[in-house]
Amino acid sequence: MWNWIGFGIAITGGFLLFSVSAETYLTNIAFLTKLGALIPLGLVLHIVIQRKAPVWEQASERPPVAKLAGIIELLLWLCVATAAVLIPYVG
Repeated sequence: MWNWIGFGIAITGGFLLFSVSAETYLTNIAFLTKLGALIPLGLVLHIVIQRKAPVWEQASERPPVAKLAGIIELLLWLCVATAAVLIPYVG
């Protein structure tokens, strides 16, 4: 439940920040990169990890696909954070 509340707050806040100057953001390559990384991140997190985590948790050793999903998710979050920091500096 708390997960969905936080998700709703993040989406609402992001939309409100975006709506202030949408024209500027839609031409900003850093913003578009951030969005381009967020979509696969959401897919990896919610489709792969959340559905498979109970199975992976019961295994005696983590399967290679679990490790790969974790590495991909960390790299995508790094891309999102980096792009977010670069938004004000990229025209």
